[in-house]
Amino acid sequence: MSHDVKETISLYTRLFSLPRPRNMVAVIVIAAIVVGGLTQLFRTPGDIIAIVFGAIRGLILILPAAGLAALVLSLGTRARGILRVHRLVGIIMVTTILLLALWLLSTLIGWIIDLVYAFLGVPISGITALFFLRGFILGAAFSLSITYLVVLITTTVGSVKGALISIVFPATSFVSFILTEPLFTSPILFQIVGIYLLLSIIYLLCVQLLLYAVGRKFKKALNVDGIKLFRGFLMVWMEGQADQIEECFKQIGKRTKLPLAVLCFTTAKQKPKLVFVIAGIHPGPFRDTGSSTLPSAIAQWGRDTLGVVACAPHGTATHALNLVARDEISLLLADVQEAYNQIKEVDSVSQFVRASSGTIQAGCQLFGDTALIVISRSPEEMDDISLPVGRRVKEAVEKLVKHCIVIDTHNCLGELRESVFEDSALVQEMVDAAVKATKKALKLKRGDAGLGTASKQMQEYGPAVGMGPEGITASVIEVKGQRMAYVIIDGNNMALGLREKLLKTLVPDVVEAAEILTTDTHQVAAISTKGEGYSPIGLDIPQEAIIKAVKEVTREAANKIEPTHIAIKVGETQPLHVMGEGTVETITNLIPVSARTAKRVGLASFGTAFFISLLLLTLV
Repeated sequence: MSHDVKETISLYTRLFSLPRPRNMVAVIVIAAIVVGGLTQLFRTPGDIIAIVFGAIRGLILILPAAGLAALVLSLGTRARGILRVHRLVGIIMVTTILLLALWLLSTLIGWIIDLVYAFLGVPISGITALFFLRGFILGAAFSLSITYLVVLITTTVGSVKGALISIVFPATSFVSFILTEPLFTSPILFQIVGIYLLLSIIYLLCVQLLLYAVGRKFKKALNVDGIKLFRGFLMVWMEGQADQIEECFKQIGKRTKLPLAVLCFTTAKQKPKLVFVIAGIHPGPFRDTGSSTLPSAIAQWGRDTLGVVACAPHGTATHALNLVARDEISLLLADVQEAYNQIKEVDSVSQFVRASSGTIQAGCQLFGDTALIVISRSPEEMDDISLPVGRRVKEAVEKLVKHCIVIDTHNCLGELRESVFEDSALVQEMVDAAVKATKKALKLKRGDAGLGTASKQMQEYGPAVGMGPEGITASVIEVKGQRMAYVIIDGNNMALGLREKLLKTLVPDVVEAAEILTTDTHQVAAISTKGEGYSPIGLDIPQEAIIKAVKEVTREAANKIEPTHIAIKVGETQPLHVMGEGTVETITNLIPVSARTAKRVGLASFGTAFFISLLLLTLV
């Protein structure tokens, strides 16, 4: 896995990781009391009554401002999707700590200078009070910029309204500070207010500069608003609202026709029993965005239209072939229905055979003049097989048979996490293994088929640990005494080595041959805050539980075998809107680049603003 991807995952998993609201409220209250008391202690050492007043004053400065800010933020952004109560409290906690920290630090510096002057016998005093006043101004202006930054990147309220909403907390605290500060006189008050307004404008401009610098990277590379894209990602991850990010994806993507195959298994009475839908579409990018829900959508189509189990094994497709929006799935389902209406029955079926080349294993089962090829590299690691590579395999096999359907078993995820493209050394191994397996299958006598199928949803395990809503489905095809189990697990890949454990459990105790596949559903991605943001099957779910469930489901399917007819349609979809080659990689790589840009620009702009602040606060 590249450094950029690792950095992206690290950034992603840390977003909005906040304590409980009551804990944050406690932090705000305690910080206000402690800092209020300490600042007064530095001003009037030994005056217990003044120190108690300082603690109370800390509460007066912070709590009304925090309450009003929470109300204004909530009302001003309530239709924007992200800033729920928990996160609003988080914003206020961060700005409170920042304001109080600068106030306390400046007061401490003034106190130390006073002590040094006293030690040197220099007849100057009041430095503590000077820093005390100016430190609060600096803290208020700086905390404004933090609130403004969060509001702009999480909502669509706009710069002017965002500034007005964001200024409530520091301005209210500032007003409370003035009303409770006996040192102020009218001339000083005007100066202090003027400086505060000037500093606020400077820090608001810093935020605008920062967002422009970060967004420009995405605008230049993809011609989309980078901040809007980031906001859309947050809305999907935090609230499950995909509209905004899909709007960005639509600006990036392109339309293309993609491979589509439908295999239908029916009973002797021509009643549908099982449908496999293999499409050259990647079920991503994450959560409910784009085509992430494709396996579930196919399953639901089967239940609603045919009353049967419908499965979506993973075709040869990378993230380049994510659909840009959920509404594209309905177009695909129309193609699936049309393909189903055009299926043609095959006259015979072969047993399942395997062949290998290098580290690649290819399984083949012939259905009439169509070869079904399943490819795995387990126990070596491998991620997605790209569509051009799948076509290379298909073209090679179709020199031997009329049609070929290629399935990526997607069952051996390791640390590599790199897809297989045309320049990979694995491509020729895949072609050779698939051709060998097809030649072996062509030598076998064929016969009629029987089918048994069973499913288990695994409700005790959900998306947070990697299990999609369709759970486990086992389809056992019997030909000439060989029972071949296609076990499809609704998950995003599989922990390395689990496939071998499952095959050892099933063969020969339950069936004579088996293959384990995952759907690569990305409904499980951007759910968990651990590791990669998703869990491959067998990483967070106990492998013993998976092995037990797979064995039970496969045995149940094997016990339900009955004569079946098989019909197939191999074709392609209408032009569908996909993300396009390199788009996901570009976005993934731009995230850490933009984060580094944000650090550089942020340090430069806010550092300059901080220097200007100190200059103004010292000279005026």
